[in-house]
Amino acid sequence: CHVCGTKNPETKNLAVREWICAKCKTSHDRDRNAAINIWKVGHQPSLERYSKTCYLVGKYRFIQESLH
Repeated sequence: CHVCGTKNPETKNLAVREWICAKCKTSHDRDRNAAINIWKVGHQPSLERYSKTCYLVGKYRFIQESLH
């Protein structure tokens, strides 16, 4: 949900085109909600984006190292 941040597991089913957030009760079109979420990530302050990217890359490297 681009309003409150709740993740709806039902939207993984591509047949679900519209849904209502269980937390804030906002009605969503699947594609529009996804577009707004992507826009929000792209417009975060760059330091915050950088920190999230470093965290995810570090987590990925830790997992890869653990497998070897």
